[in-house]
Amino acid sequence: MGRPRVLVLTSMYPVPWNVAHGVFVRDHVAAVVGAGAQAEVVQTVAWVPPWMGRRRARNHLSAWDPGGAAPVHYATTLRPPWRRFHRLMGPLTLMAVARHVARIRERFPFDIVHSHEVTPVGLAGVRLAQRDGVVSVCTAHGSDLNVAPLISKACHRQTAFVIENTSQVVAVSNVLARRARG
Repeated sequence: MGRPRVLVLTSMYPVPWNVAHGVFVRDHVAAVVGAGAQAEVVQTVAWVPPWMGRRRARNHLSAWDPGGAAPVHYATTLRPPWRRFHRLMGPLTLMAVARHVARIRERFPFDIVHSHEVTPVGLAGVRLAQRDGVVSVCTAHGSDLNVAPLISKACHRQTAFVIENTSQVVAVSNVLARRARG
């Protein structure tokens, strides 16, 4: 067996306007690569409407390199207001990353999809792993298990779907691990 190939899906990764954002995910990717795996990252970035002026630069990250051990691809996603429409964020994230992932898979046939967040990124990760017949790993970071499932029944169902259908759940604390187990 060759070196494992890992596709990392995340909304947490350094960006020009916040270089400290998600450095723990970047460091995790570096550790995975350092252990002998190959990796590529797909980061979701909220789409900014044209009338928002200079913040619109967030829609054009393809030339920015956050530094790190793996190439980063940016998928612009529609992010409706957090609580009221949170149930839509998983499907919207899946729509945003699916084309990117299909193109990446053509030249980087990954074995594992590792999502950093249970929802919304984890929902997309599990669906893509099922589509491509690969292993799904999901890291729970906190609000994805502490807050999101409490927003609505739909959010609770999405969270449960990810926990039940991912191959492995990784939790950043014992409390989250217990919560993920139910």
